[in-house]
Amino acid sequence: NINDNDNINDNDNVNDNGNVNDNVGVDIDIDVDVDVNTDAEDSNGDRAPSRGSLSYTIGDFVDIYSSTESRGRYGSVMTCFFIDTASNIYEYILTIRNALKGDGVWINVGPLQWHQNAKLHPSGDELRTIIESMGFQISSWAVDDEAINYRHDDTNDNERTRHTKYEGYRPLRFVATLPESVRVALNEEDAEIQIRKIRQMLSPRPRRPRSNDGADDFDRRTNVTSHVTITEL
Repeated sequence: NINDNDNINDNDNVNDNGNVNDNVGVDIDIDVDVDVNTDAEDSNGDRAPSRGSLSYTIGDFVDIYSSTESRGRYGSVMTCFFIDTASNIYEYILTIRNALKGDGVWINVGPLQWHQNAKLHPSGDELRTIIESMGFQISSWAVDDEAINYRHDDTNDNERTRHTKYEGYRPLRFVATLPESVRVALNEEDAEIQIRKIRQMLSPRPRRPRSNDGADDFDRRTNVTSHVTITEL
């Protein structure tokens, strides 16, 4: 559905080898701005259908929509077979929260088949807890009873005879709203800085020397203090 607000519509970015780039790498984000001309009529005198404009942006989803320019800009965000491409799901949620207006809606459909490079692999229940803890109110949450075949066309007789393997997922569907009060409280939040801090905390650490001779100097240079816990995210 397209409403009078701007929208983002995101899909997976999988290359020919079946690999997903970190944080989607190259992603196509669709911005729809509907320009309705209610006075237009066709040659028969009937009201003509409204016309709109369509544009797309090629780039990294997190880099583009976590920016201050995108803060509070969109009335709705739709993620379709997309969120499990995240190397860190916290980055995607922070980005979506940054982009939404007050009372904006996040609509999702797709599996939680986390990519092998993902640093976190939350279950459905854990993901819901994370989303709610970041200020969203969930009005609908369900997992399909039947799996969706995503690779082959079941309705095509030739496809059914050619392939004997069924590959499908049971998508998670949810609708979450970012309340106006939360949006107001987040107006001074810098999502880019938060995401940068998360990446720094989870980045690989240099190996500590085995000998005690260089260990103290290593600790001073790298400022190693303690392991990062999930609550610190």
